[in-house]
Amino acid sequence: MKSSEDLKRCVRRICELLECEYGWKKHPAKTDPIDTLVLTILSQTTNFKNCKAAYEGLIAEYKTWQDVLESPEDDLAKVISIGGLGRIKARRIKNALSRIKEKEGEVDLRFLAEMSTEDAMEFLLNMDGVGQKTAACVLCFSFDKPCFPVDTHIYRICKRLGLGGNSREEIASLIEETIAGDKLCAFHLNLIEHGRRICTARKPKCNDCVLKGCCYCYC
Repeated sequence: MKSSEDLKRCVRRICELLECEYGWKKHPAKTDPIDTLVLTILSQTTNFKNCKAAYEGLIAEYKTWQDVLESPEDDLAKVISIGGLGRIKARRIKNALSRIKEKEGEVDLRFLAEMSTEDAMEFLLNMDGVGQKTAACVLCFSFDKPCFPVDTHIYRICKRLGLGGNSREEIASLIEETIAGDKLCAFHLNLIEHGRRICTARKPKCNDCVLKGCCYCYC
């Protein structure tokens, strides 16, 4: 088993290799935090195409997030059904919007900008159906806070590389402790790119992988 320092050295090396392979990806323009929250909930257990279709259907049907909050759960579930688990996701979205309004008096997450990363993460994680990935996406992409979202693809890659323990939280903590905050987003995007091109779920192209020297599965 690798020591903590060995793991951190490995993470830094992986970050460098991916940067050489894919370049330094700029942080995308900040997104509205409610948009990010809802979109990430919709992305759970589905592919990007269906998630996008569900989100587009939602914003076509409702003018405001208040309208979504006031919509009957069954109606919302039908609108987003193409993304799968419509009833579950509708309940999660409505519960999240309700929690936000309960705290702020309106459906607006901008108050998270003034909170510490830890407090903002805690607030989001207390919402039903919001896990590490969803909360970190909101904080990273909407507020540029030093968080590292671990989605299914990144979790798969990191497990193959022997990074962290058995949870997404452990992997996120290791990377956040090791990589500078201004590089976390680029590292996240490069890992996703690598997962799409090389380290796929099935039949990964291990012989073409720039990380094979670091990989438990290859070695």
